[in-house]
Amino acid sequence: MTEPQNKNLIHRYGGTNWRFLAVVVVVLVLLGWGWWWFNGRTGMSPEQAEQWTQLADEANVCLENEIFRKGFEEAENRYVELKKALPNEILPFRNHAILRILRFKSDDDLKNDEAFIEETFKIMEELLEKDPDAYQSYILAVRWRNLVYQQLDETDVELLATAGKLADGSPVPFVEFYESTAALNNQDLPGIEEKRAKSLERAYQLQKDNLKLALVYLAQLAGQENLEQFSGVWKEFEENLGGIVVGVDLEEGTQKRQKYLEEIREGIKEGDWGSIQGNVRFLGNLIRPNELYKIDGSRVQPHELEFMVSTLGKEIIGLANQRSKTADAPSPVVFESGAVVFESSSAKPLAVRSVDFDLDGGLEVAVLLEGSFLVFDRPDADSDWVKVCHYKLDHHYDGILVADLDFDYPPPVNPKFSYADPDFVLFGKGGLLVLENKLNQDGQRIVEKASAGDLNQLQDVTAAVLSDVDHDMDLDLVVGAAGEIKLFLSRGNLSFFDFSQFSQFPSDQVATSLEMVDFDRDIDIDLIVGFKDRKPGYLENLGHAKLRFREFDSSFSDLAPCKAIKANEMDGQMSWDLTALQGSELINRTTLTNQGSVRQKSVGNVTVSAGQRFCQADFNNDGFLDTLIYRPPNRDDDFSGRSLALGNRSTRPVVSKGPEMVIDDCDFDDLDADGKIDLVVISGEQVRWLRNVSVTDHNWVAVNVCGISSNFDKGRINNFAVGSFVELKVGDRYFATVSEKPRLHFGLGKAEEVDLIRFLWPSGMPQSLFKIQTGQLIYEEMFEKGSCPYIYTWNGQQYTFFSDCLWAAPLGLQSAPGKFIPCREWEYLKIPSDFMKPIDGEYRIQLTEELREAAYFDLIELYAIDHPAGVEIFTNEKVGPPFIAEPGIHTVGNPQLPVSATDMYGKDVLPEIARDDKKYFRGFQNRIAKGLAPLHYLELDLGDLESADELTLFLKGWIRPTDCSLNISFAQRDDMNSPQTPVILVPNEKGEWVKTVDPMGFPGGKPKTIAVDLSKAFLTDDYRLRIQTSHEIYWDQVFFTQAEERVEWKQIPLPMVGADLHYRGFSKRFVTDEMSPEWYDYQQVTTTARWPAMSGRFTRYGEVESLLGEQDDCHVVMGSGDEMTVRFSAIDEPPPGWRRDFVIHLVGYDKDADLNTVTGQTVGPLPFKNMSRYPYGGSEHFPDSEKHREYLREFQTRQQSRSQFWKNVEATD
Repeated sequence: MTEPQNKNLIHRYGGTNWRFLAVVVVVLVLLGWGWWWFNGRTGMSPEQAEQWTQLADEANVCLENEIFRKGFEEAENRYVELKKALPNEILPFRNHAILRILRFKSDDDLKNDEAFIEETFKIMEELLEKDPDAYQSYILAVRWRNLVYQQLDETDVELLATAGKLADGSPVPFVEFYESTAALNNQDLPGIEEKRAKSLERAYQLQKDNLKLALVYLAQLAGQENLEQFSGVWKEFEENLGGIVVGVDLEEGTQKRQKYLEEIREGIKEGDWGSIQGNVRFLGNLIRPNELYKIDGSRVQPHELEFMVSTLGKEIIGLANQRSKTADAPSPVVFESGAVVFESSSAKPLAVRSVDFDLDGGLEVAVLLEGSFLVFDRPDADSDWVKVCHYKLDHHYDGILVADLDFDYPPPVNPKFSYADPDFVLFGKGGLLVLENKLNQDGQRIVEKASAGDLNQLQDVTAAVLSDVDHDMDLDLVVGAAGEIKLFLSRGNLSFFDFSQFSQFPSDQVATSLEMVDFDRDIDIDLIVGFKDRKPGYLENLGHAKLRFREFDSSFSDLAPCKAIKANEMDGQMSWDLTALQGSELINRTTLTNQGSVRQKSVGNVTVSAGQRFCQADFNNDGFLDTLIYRPPNRDDDFSGRSLALGNRSTRPVVSKGPEMVIDDCDFDDLDADGKIDLVVISGEQVRWLRNVSVTDHNWVAVNVCGISSNFDKGRINNFAVGSFVELKVGDRYFATVSEKPRLHFGLGKAEEVDLIRFLWPSGMPQSLFKIQTGQLIYEEMFEKGSCPYIYTWNGQQYTFFSDCLWAAPLGLQSAPGKFIPCREWEYLKIPSDFMKPIDGEYRIQLTEELREAAYFDLIELYAIDHPAGVEIFTNEKVGPPFIAEPGIHTVGNPQLPVSATDMYGKDVLPEIARDDKKYFRGFQNRIAKGLAPLHYLELDLGDLESADELTLFLKGWIRPTDCSLNISFAQRDDMNSPQTPVILVPNEKGEWVKTVDPMGFPGGKPKTIAVDLSKAFLTDDYRLRIQTSHEIYWDQVFFTQAEERVEWKQIPLPMVGADLHYRGFSKRFVTDEMSPEWYDYQQVTTTARWPAMSGRFTRYGEVESLLGEQDDCHVVMGSGDEMTVRFSAIDEPPPGWRRDFVIHLVGYDKDADLNTVTGQTVGPLPFKNMSRYPYGGSEHFPDSEKHREYLREFQTRQQSRSQFWKNVEATD
């Protein structure tokens, strides 16, 4: 690379002239700002401010979406325009510098473009001149210099030292120094190692709860052999991270970690540095591949996009808000006094919730009062409210949670509305009480106390929330009790167990509120926490049922303490916004989410009537959330809470008068189904329904969310999909919420159609609806997840879906916590001649990744199998250990049907399995859950056979699998087991059915044919057998062969002539019926991002043939939306009387990004042939030969855009 002429232009900012120049620059900046204040500001209208704000937003969106939409070019044009028009704004200068770094990284041609390099140096100089007080400016300058020079010199050292002085408590500059001095040639800089060690120490002191910093710093201290200092840091490590470290991985890894932790403790006692150093190293090797380690690494080594400035200065934003306020005056909200639901003559009502108690689609009202829990209903719209349920309480509670907590499946009054009844959790001074909603013997709805497990030990509960923390499809409990926060995992049967020891919670703090939201938008559900006496924060979900408290940064300091806090979408900017209540101050904090972190964007405070609680809903349907402030019960003062803050386009809502009554507690919903949100409130001794009678021409849409249900399900948990992230796109407006109720209501203003509704279910799976008319209640049921890459083949006219692959090689898939399903990386799949025809002298196969997973292809081979036309060939396409799935070709010229075939109920099913006709048989009536059925069997009678010699059973079918999260859920229950893989039972001499083939194997995914050797299966001359399993398997055809005549066949390897990896998108999915597998139409494709990004590096696009010729651990790693076109030479047709089928040999792995897959959110660690397990740890590592290092440098360079999924709420189907 040619060295630029102006290498020293940035150098001067790090030398002794810097201090003088800094003063000059600051003075010039202040003078320029003063000129703008007195001259430019008065010349800018609110309309112009709004235009510049919009241009800045557009530029930022283009930059964040640079991969898909020519974002670099479009963003750069806008930043250049903003720099000219607004020379004193920081945003265009910093973001332009970030853009240049990202362009240089992504385009190899720019590394020799002298003009681009020279110009970028000038852009970095501009940034340092415009923003000399921000540490980010110096880090960006150093990163640019390091990219160009690939070395570190004194200029970089001084730039980073200046960044450290400006960091204001951030460890980022010190980590930048530590890592860059390790990665680059340091030119033998004097004292660099001492400075490096000091930087690491400083970084650790600033963020002691960072797992990566703590481990690296402990390793450094162990090398220095200072026992006093090491012991102090070790104590902090155990206090801050001990529980998380022990629980950070599972079973074997956890046992090893516990062993290393104990040996380090012993080493400290004995002063044994050999033991300390060795075990610190072993501990680091085990933890380093873990996702938490990587997450914490990204916290202190942020991506350049993390340094983006999100908005223009306050003055311009203020002018733009003036424009918004003038243009959008909120519509008034009017509540009618409504009917009295209940009036108590003795005990005071304490809490109220609306709920569809009896599954009729209407809303009832649940009321908690001292000593009783009541439910009220109206027989019809004109009737009074009547009590339909009464439960006597022995302890004091003052809060109600509502959700489906058990695995029931009651018959609904109206099947359109619900498939499971809502249960209740009461909380307060008396602790927690779980109430099961059920039908009594007379068919009446009642509630009964559930056992609840470990919950019975709690007292003084001040806050509680139901949330699927471990993403296993049931709802867990997070509670604030007696000054502590506790996590209780659900067993799925209204019972919970304490799992707090593996999380990190603040101690001796009274939680006042807990709110569910994916705050950092990394797919898993976090929790916002408000406290009585400290600044709020959030419980970051680390995966695998572990939470870690993260206090909000200093920009949120005025939120401490707050009586109540909620996260909602307030400004349509695709990031959660905070609303907090402090006495008579309602504080709005709009935020920006990027790359897994949260930053404050803007502030808007308003004065309201003093209160301690609030709720948020769009009462006037204008598309902006309104906030009703009220007081809690049991207060001694005479406060009357009736402030209503009406939302609008600005950060400051318009405050109006609320309902004319004291409100002690309230809930909201559309009780009369007129499209407007009503209130049900407690006011003194009364519970009242306040009907919303606002006059408005605004439109609305309501969504009734429902989890997976089916008419052959026995039941499910969390049927209302509480915790789902629901987004709407209406023109240029964006709406979002996290579901806490079965029914979600969205006001839409004047819009007449909803372009898109996207659901991100608690499992992490997205699903969308398009073009929805307003003014209606719609019902959406969750689709089931699939898995594994797809194969499409050319059939002579078009590419058509053939099957899926890599089913035998799942990575990180747990059958139960800490128990992993083994990998078999190879498979041989038959492609029938009808599916594979030549095109332009080639056979072409499209391998696609259309789900949220990573596929790793190491070897791909294609064979032509020529054989007599009257003979069928089969491979063994089963999932199972190698000894039952040995590769080979089975020839079948004389297939035989069983004499009889019956299911476990005695039904004759022979007609259903006699032929390959896509009419499937299942051996169960109702499944328990997706992938799990009751234990069932298919009984076959093979007839009178002379012996079992050379006897082979063939079965064609498909499996609907469980997933990792469901497996975890099953394992947590005492009354449920994970699916039993198929086995074969035969009669013994006593006529008893005994197991003789275990495992039998099963077809992986879409329809495949498996072969089962029965030559040693039978114990007598009774040739009946039972195929027994609790998997959800559907059989199409079953036959057997015996002593099959040997026939000639030819296997011809077909040379690969090319392989290209590129982005394609997603084929249209369709399902014919519940008995058939999903299929895909290759001709109908959606190109926009469908799934959230996985972290890590995928294979770069382009030629990849060189990676597929041998099994050498140099994989083609594909991500969501990728396609690999693999081409093989075609050969002459077989002779007359012969037919040609094909066998594709694949070696590879697949990693589902299920939230319970271990390392499922990242590409790494890369698998390799000789690994003993996955994820591997300890002494095992990916091969480190020069070949593999070159592979990583050349091919593994592509990353998925984290923002693309969130910024393009456009497509999934």
